Amino acid sequence: MDANPAARRTYDLAVLTPERVASVFPLVRHHVDRLDLDAWRTFAVPLIDGLPADSRPSTGIVVATRRQTPRGMFVYMRLPHLSLGRILLVPHAFCTELLRTVPLWALLLNEMIVIAGDLGCTTIHLIAHGPGSDLPQAVQQVGSDEIPIELLRAASLPAPF
Repeated sequence: MDANPAARRTYDLAVLTPERVASVFPLVRHHVDRLDLDAWRTFAVPLIDGLPADSRPSTGIVVATRRQTPRGMFVYMRLPHLSLGRILLVPHAFCTELLRTVPLWALLLNEMIVIAGDLGCTTIHLIAHGPGSDLPQAVQQVGSDEIPIELLRAASLPAPF
């Protein structure tokens, strides 16, 4: 399922820049309540600072905004995997919509698939934090034959290789 056209009109997707790191902090803090702004900057800035503009960077943060307010985001990293080649690891993905989160998740998932394809990844390993999310439903609906999305629970992570 590709993200529906209404979701594409409702949300703007953009790569996070160092100048906007603080503006995304409330979204991150909603999901990681013990995090402070300095710790968020220490985590985020190395993933996004000084990245080449002419090619897809191997790490980054993508943010979905609605009316200039961050509503969803994900962190990605291209990593080597001994048996799978390159994988796209998504260690953090957040969505703060109260209703109808599946369209936003679908939009974010489709962007993950595009990035994985651009980076030559064979699969996406998406780490789910916490219960009660529409994320599993969205992963099932989006699906990709070319680049599968493997949803991993944070409590049961396998070794990276």
